[in-house]
Amino acid sequence: MIDLQLWSACRPGEACVLRAIDINMQGKIWEYRPHTHKGEHHERERVVYLGPHAQEIVKPWLKPDLYAYLFSPHEAKAWYQAQRAKNRRTPKPKRPRECQRKRNPKRVPGNRYTTNAYDHAISRACERAGVPSWAPNQLRHNAATRIRAAYGIEAARIILGHSSAATSEIYAEADEEKAREIMGKIG
Repeated sequence: MIDLQLWSACRPGEACVLRAIDINMQGKIWEYRPHTHKGEHHERERVVYLGPHAQEIVKPWLKPDLYAYLFSPHEAKAWYQAQRAKNRRTPKPKRPRECQRKRNPKRVPGNRYTTNAYDHAISRACERAGVPSWAPNQLRHNAATRIRAAYGIEAARIILGHSSAATSEIYAEADEEKAREIMGKIG
């Protein structure tokens, strides 16, 4: 989800609700229209454009069930448990003991991540890695700054889905290096 956000400039909530049914895979650039998004109450349609990098990130996660969320905590937990079993160092007991997991736990992983769970997972990973914590929205800001530096504020506005460039300027930091380069040529 992190890589997807970096390459598509989508919001964390849009990354969390990604389903194959919402992606138009015709053409060189895929179009992802989230079934729910921040601006839907304003009757706006949101389109997230998925270029070659984003497509390579999404492809391994595509499932036969078109309505299934691509990033699922339930599947992540199953994968994690399978990896632990595979990398087990102690031999399996000859007689299996009673399973220590609860039969009917109160909390079970859902079929999709929430933005809070996504944010919490990033915070936990940063803590384990011993690096400063950051939030998933920063990935969108990072992508916006990259787009603005390379293609201008209008391109950033369109890709971010903003109705005005003023909003995009909040997200995309000004490219001071470009200003220095210009002044070096003309000033």
